[in-house]
Amino acid sequence: MPAALSSLGADPQPDNNHDTASKATSGDWQRVVLLRPGTFAVIKELVRVLDASGEWKNATFDLTAYKGQSVVLYFEVYNNSTDAGGRTWMYVDE
Repeated sequence: MPAALSSLGADPQPDNNHDTASKATSGDWQRVVLLRPGTFAVIKELVRVLDASGEWKNATFDLTAYKGQSVVLYFEVYNNSTDAGGRTWMYVDE
């Protein structure tokens, strides 16, 4: 990450099925994490939610502690359910 960069902004849009019969389960989530390059070990979890709003969210992450270091910014969605219902997802825009 460039030494001059101290924060990063993104606009995630978390969502899941609006049909109440197939909503995501409590074990599902959307998250943003910092990972170590190469090993992809988690350095820090920046946010973890289960949000079904379907609205774009403005998010800014303070990365001052990581200036001059290489990091991986990872947007992840986890679905705990194994059937066709109950899915969650997240779109990301800069």
